[in-house]
Amino acid sequence: MNKHGIKTKFPFGVLIGLTILFAVLFLFNFNFPQTLTDNSNEYQITSMQISAFVREDNSLLIHESIEVNFDYASHGIYRTLPKYQEIAFSDNGTERHERYEISISDVNCSDYYLLDEQSNGYVIRIGDPDSYASEVERYELEYVIHLGDDKITSFDQLYYNFVGDAWDTTISDVSITVTFEKPVEDRTVYFYIGTDGEDIVRTVEMTNSTFSFTYNESPLPAYRGITARTLLDEGYFITQKQSHVVDFVLLGVTLLAVVVAFVIYFTQKPKKHIIPVVEFSAPDGITPPDAGYIIDRSIDRGEVSALIVYWASKGYIKIKQTDGKNLLEKLKDADENMKGYELSIFQAMFPGEAKEFDLDSENLNVAKAINSAKGPIKAENEKFFSKKITSIKNLFLMAFAVLFACVTYFTCRQVLFVEIGIIDSVLIGVGIYLAAYMMMYARTRKLTMHKFSYWLSMIIGSVCILGSYVTFAYFTFNPYSNLLYNTITLPLLLMSFVILALLLDDRVEGKNKEVGRLLGLRQFILLAEKDRIEKLAKENPTMFYDVLPYAYVLGISGEWIDKFKEIEIPTPTWYVGPADILQVYIGMRMLGAINAFNISLTRTLGTTLGKIVSVGKTIGGIRGFGGGGGRSGGGLGGGGGGRW
Repeated sequence: MNKHGIKTKFPFGVLIGLTILFAVLFLFNFNFPQTLTDNSNEYQITSMQISAFVREDNSLLIHESIEVNFDYASHGIYRTLPKYQEIAFSDNGTERHERYEISISDVNCSDYYLLDEQSNGYVIRIGDPDSYASEVERYELEYVIHLGDDKITSFDQLYYNFVGDAWDTTISDVSITVTFEKPVEDRTVYFYIGTDGEDIVRTVEMTNSTFSFTYNESPLPAYRGITARTLLDEGYFITQKQSHVVDFVLLGVTLLAVVVAFVIYFTQKPKKHIIPVVEFSAPDGITPPDAGYIIDRSIDRGEVSALIVYWASKGYIKIKQTDGKNLLEKLKDADENMKGYELSIFQAMFPGEAKEFDLDSENLNVAKAINSAKGPIKAENEKFFSKKITSIKNLFLMAFAVLFACVTYFTCRQVLFVEIGIIDSVLIGVGIYLAAYMMMYARTRKLTMHKFSYWLSMIIGSVCILGSYVTFAYFTFNPYSNLLYNTITLPLLLMSFVILALLLDDRVEGKNKEVGRLLGLRQFILLAEKDRIEKLAKENPTMFYDVLPYAYVLGISGEWIDKFKEIEIPTPTWYVGPADILQVYIGMRMLGAINAFNISLTRTLGTTLGKIVSVGKTIGGIRGFGGGGGRSGGGLGGGGGGRW
């Protein structure tokens, strides 16, 4: 409760869980920059001869002959080839970026080798693990690399990194020969050679569907490549075009789900709004804990401990403040007017013939009684809420999270150059579900939450959901490979689930319109003018104390106390304390005693239940390898390697 006496219930547990979840997502998915180390002092590539046969299905049969000079004892070399790549090029004056998934097959080597397919590429390890290589070795490597559909409708092209920019050593004496399976008219081929400065551009002429290129100038530095590019007529490559079946399925399922959601919303939402019935006093038959649950469908120990002032106003107890202590004195025994959970708490405070109870004491029996009261309070007052509408709201949030995760998973696999896994998609779904749930939590408890807490909850939830959408759309939107614009429209459509869940109200009036009466009492406390309050106080001198526990559970005790700052109210007969305390201060001390009581009970329960041990888990990172393309023209293929 803040300084104004307003409850500031805020789902910090949900917020902490959401923060941890997104931190985990960040750690696992953020591509940290890789440290580039020049290992040319350990080995050098003194010759690299490459021949390529370009097939009409846009695959290349590559043969590499690599001569290596080792300065340190080594078993051999390893060759890396990226699985996912992005290239940039100009298409009729428009700058385009395309993402590709590449595969390799038919690997053959002159020496012992091991092919390892990782999540982001392939590693070919050449050499004998049981012996060391000679100082000078020549390795022969052959493989087929499948580039697939180029996703370009206006032309075809050969745009390939024949020397990848992920080699960690210098490369000398490079020769490249390329032959096309299907005849190609003579044309110019551009070569981009990466240097420590700007790329060097060379050209050669293709004749009889073949071209050759040599580079024997200064050694090519580490992490510099050689890329060739030439344009071909559209239709030269005969490949299987990208299917949009997944696009149509995702769009159809999303539209159907959203339509069903709107039908459910309009058929199940309450036909009538709850009308506040103006009340000038506490409603009969509803205890403060009952009122607290009815108003926001939650119950905490503070609301249960509001029974203290409630019992005092009913003549069951007297509150005494003496020598810095807060004591309760029993005036009469519990009777049939008390509800079951009230009786349990009362008897725990005053067992047997006991006449006094110290609010500042740590009493395990009382703590257990208060903790056990939550179940009966909830069971008795669930009738004021529609279980069906509550289930629909939860269903909407679950559908939003599941469908968003599915859209993320399938769309990313279709257009993204970094493959997203099922676990990543599930974590994203859980994260946005928690964000949406936090918003629904705040919406349900809007009447008792402080405005700052309410709007903070709504803003954090919205930022998490919209941030996920913007990030997803930014990294996946591609009008060329995603013709239905699913990356833009589908998440927006799915957000309607959250909006509908927030708009649904699961409160119902009940037989005696208790909800409307409580809302009316709340409006009276907030809006009643001084003259009206003063007149009612004269008619009912105990009005201030009768309403005080209800004002507390409604989250507006500060406003109720403020109404009486300039109104003379008599000292209640059930309060004994310092004579010089102002009457309004009495009310504030009552609430202070309630809070102290609640803290004491929490401490007792915490001691009884024991300690919660957090187990930390160390997550190790995995070192990957760099992909080709970008610095020396930005073509496909390439990769690199090193010694081992």
